[in-house]
Amino acid sequence: MTINNCLNLTIVGMHLEGFTLLGDFNTPINLSGANTQLSITGLSIVFSKFLIGNIPSSNSFALFKVVDGVKVLANNIQERSNTFTAVGGGFVFNSTGTTAATVMADLVRLGGFGGNTDGATTKVSTIARLNNSRNHDLTNGKYTIYQDAAPTSFTWAVGDRAIVRNPVEAGTAGSKYMVVGYRCVTAGTPGTWLPERVLTGNKR
Repeated sequence: MTINNCLNLTIVGMHLEGFTLLGDFNTPINLSGANTQLSITGLSIVFSKFLIGNIPSSNSFALFKVVDGVKVLANNIQERSNTFTAVGGGFVFNSTGTTAATVMADLVRLGGFGGNTDGATTKVSTIARLNNSRNHDLTNGKYTIYQDAAPTSFTWAVGDRAIVRNPVEAGTAGSKYMVVGYRCVTAGTPGTWLPERVLTGNKR
């Protein structure tokens, strides 16, 4: 499956069983284009064969290929009882191209996923590296992400929060403040976000 320059595509429930990937294809799901934003919930891949021994080591296999600024929100990804024959490694997410992708993933469950990994990373490789430190937490059903601006893509719920990684002081003498984060106050894509300000007490 190839998706290119598709804005705000949502897939709920996708099941691959008995699927065979032949030849030199290096991924069953290829996402490309700077405008591509995919939200996928509930992907399962079982009893499939990825016969990819002809792939050169410089073009590693991945369940998801994310290219040139693609944004992916993946939830509940499951893989089990599959056969892999990979040269050059196997990844859940792998990025190619010149612009870093953004991947947020929760509940990634791997069964027999094989292949090499990227350096010291584990089987769920490259997620933090792709995010350029835009890691996130999920606590009590609320997302906390780490970036210096309010989100402009993906779907968010009331109470989700973005924590500013590099706060700076602003305002006038006697009213100096810092924006330490942003909070979603209206659910949507991306919803309405308001800044969280704290006074610094600086009178200069």
